Amino acid sequence: TFELEAQTDLGKQSSTSITLDVKQSVLFMDIEGRGSIKRGEQLQITPNIYDHKGDIIETISPFKWSLISCPGYQFYKIVEGGNIQVGVEDGNIDKGGEDFINGTISEEGNTNVTAQIFLHCSGLGNEIEFSNYIKYFGNNAILDTTNFATGVYSFKITGYPVDHEYIDQVVNIFVIDEQDNPPNVWIETPKRSKLNSFEKIVLRAHTNINASYSWTSPNIDLTDPSIISTSVTSEYLSILPSKLNQNEQYYVRLEATSIEGGIGYDYVYLNINSPPVPGTLNIDKNQGLSHSDKFSVYASDWIDNDPMDYAYSVLRDGENLFLTYRNALSHSNLVIPFSGDIVLNLHVYDIWNSYTVVSTQLQIEENEDFEGVYDTFLDKISIKDFEGAAQYGLALSHTQLEIEQYEHIFDFIGQFLSENEASQLVAQLVFQFINELYFN
Repeated sequence: TFELEAQTDLGKQSSTSITLDVKQSVLFMDIEGRGSIKRGEQLQITPNIYDHKGDIIETISPFKWSLISCPGYQFYKIVEGGNIQVGVEDGNIDKGGEDFINGTISEEGNTNVTAQIFLHCSGLGNEIEFSNYIKYFGNNAILDTTNFATGVYSFKITGYPVDHEYIDQVVNIFVIDEQDNPPNVWIETPKRSKLNSFEKIVLRAHTNINASYSWTSPNIDLTDPSIISTSVTSEYLSILPSKLNQNEQYYVRLEATSIEGGIGYDYVYLNINSPPVPGTLNIDKNQGLSHSDKFSVYASDWIDNDPMDYAYSVLRDGENLFLTYRNALSHSNLVIPFSGDIVLNLHVYDIWNSYTVVSTQLQIEENEDFEGVYDTFLDKISIKDFEGAAQYGLALSHTQLEIEQYEHIFDFIGQFLSENEASQLVAQLVFQFINELYFN
């Protein structure tokens, strides 16, 4: 929130403020085409970046690919302190994403040297020669596995989304023996990095030929009908995660077998989300008049790893009637449109729509000066105080009005909508008043 104060030479002063709603970006990279492939075939790999709503984010440049491990061995080329090369045999070596290693390497008395790491992939030579086997077409990559050895090849894929920081992800490609016609297989997952415990999770198997499926997991009981609603041998695996622990990661593996007996496989990790940890609902008073008195409320000390949104409602006949719309502002000034003992609720959401609710009790007296409230609402619209008008308008929308009053309100709102100066709050007011007219 920014506040500006101005003062004249004669000492007269005025102030105004503006609040900007700034949200952290939460992105998710999904890789189509990962998984297993028969040695000698070509594999198309397509990375995409999604926002928390599942919409694809455009990138400002093609994705960057780097090989971080392969079947073969790595060796250190000494760049300082000696001239030896140290080969390290390993069935599937891992570069670890580092370009240089600083430390002590001992051989024939050489110590305290600095070495650059190189990969030597079986059948392909070193990293430089490996680039001959991968071709790029925009954001797609075609991997030619003609000379690949069987085993796991790991790549780090880095994308640079428009108006966001970079995002990267490691993808594993399983090159399997060409005998017995193994299928290429990969698992399609929800386009989100976190999954809620109250939402069904559906995984789908993709293969290039007809195959039978077998889903397994070391930490999910796939035989429990309260967790799994599909067969572990079907194309889809439907998981009901309410019995899974929040803030934990689960591993699911898919094995696909061709008619000839060839086996391909892929795996995914599922991260189960947790709702915001409750903090405090603060309010300046717990008594007042309906339709007119403003209650200053704000949320404090709430905790979540993701950005949070806030909304306030009152409980009426077992239902929540929202007094504000979900937004990133933790504070608000509320007008209560009902009288009596009122339950005020604070709803706090994370970016994945998981939420926590806390409540407090208010005692509200009936305001008999209804015309004063209605006139205040119109006055605020006339001076383009849309946020203030929205507070009174929401209160009025729960009240029976005369047709002439509705017409008067629509005249004011329509004027400012046509000038494109109204905020989203005014559009929401129009929707609520239309509802009131319909039901009345």
